[in-house]
Amino acid sequence: MSELPWGQNTDCKTPQEAREFWDKVRERVAGGNCNFCEFNFPEDPDNKGFRDRKFPRVANFRGATFGGEVNFTKAHFAEKVIFDKAKFCGFVNFLNTEFAGDAIFTSVKFEGEASFYISTFGKNVDFFLAEFHGPATFNKVEFSGDTSFKAVRFKHNADFQESWFSQDVMMDFATTRDPFLIDPPHRKGSKRRPFVRLGQGAEAYRLAKQSATDRGDYSRAGEYHLAEQSIRSMEKLVSSWQPLCSFRKGMLIVWRRKLRRKATWIALADKLRRKTTWIALADKLRRKTTWVAVWKKLQRFFPWAWIAFRNKLPGVFSKARWIAVGKKLKDIGKFFWALGKLIVGNWLFGYGERPERPAIAAVLVILGWASAYWIWGIQTVGKAVESGVTYEFWDSLYFSVVTFTTLGYGD
Repeated sequence: MSELPWGQNTDCKTPQEAREFWDKVRERVAGGNCNFCEFNFPEDPDNKGFRDRKFPRVANFRGATFGGEVNFTKAHFAEKVIFDKAKFCGFVNFLNTEFAGDAIFTSVKFEGEASFYISTFGKNVDFFLAEFHGPATFNKVEFSGDTSFKAVRFKHNADFQESWFSQDVMMDFATTRDPFLIDPPHRKGSKRRPFVRLGQGAEAYRLAKQSATDRGDYSRAGEYHLAEQSIRSMEKLVSSWQPLCSFRKGMLIVWRRKLRRKATWIALADKLRRKTTWIALADKLRRKTTWVAVWKKLQRFFPWAWIAFRNKLPGVFSKARWIAVGKKLKDIGKFFWALGKLIVGNWLFGYGERPERPAIAAVLVILGWASAYWIWGIQTVGKAVESGVTYEFWDSLYFSVVTFTTLGYGD
């Protein structure tokens, strides 16, 4: 049986042997060799690990096993990094680590705590089928490329607060047992939104809401519910607006082509100026024909002209054309319906999570109508407003409150 390569049959029984192993690893990285496929890393007694190390080439940790705590603090991966099917037996620290290329964490198993605090992912990152058995910290992480957390298993806390996603993000967690925390969009005191593209985060907020409900944190669950409904409302609004934009763009293209093929109004006016004038046309009509003859010619010509016009524009009178117009009108109705739901449901009522908004709206309506009553006066049914009668603002305000609250005018 052949002996395994260095790094794959590591059996460091003493701290000194582990130090020597890690010194070789760091020298290898400094020399530009970043291939650690299926290596067995013992725990570093000095906890230096890959701290402040720069990986100039593709870093390959596929199938590697880290026996204890490993430190990647302030490490820099200039190109792609692969942790496919790697195993971290202890705490792994990616504090302030910069991933300039793609980061592959598929099928990775984190048995201890995993911290990506203040890390930066410059391109795509994939955590497909990853398992987090300990707390997972993604606070203030910036994801610049496409991000995938599909089929990820969080068996402990998962914290994404103040994280930043600038491209497409897919979150489809298999399990979220303990607190799952993310920042809702437009949260007070937050300078940046966690999801910046339309359609992002709806599934993540749904899962976060479910996790918060399971642990009894109903205040945060309400925040997640509001964030989820806001994103879904904007999705419906944009999806109903896109067909209208495409229809308008298509009509503009058709009419531009027609104008280019036939003529422009300037060319037509120039042709009329060069070949004939209205005076010459009237003189020709007077000399060569009579109005009766003109009328007979028009009678004979009109049916054929109408048939020719109808044949030139068959689409205008076709059934398919009117069906298409009906669909566009339906799209317009969907758009305004989604817009109304967004204004009333989200901005005005906050989907039941912002009780102060209806109260503020009610006060504004009462004050607005009170001002109108005060300026233009009040007229009872069947009686005209007497000239010279003035109303105090408090009377107008009282009348507006009574009308708004439907208490009645018993007094």
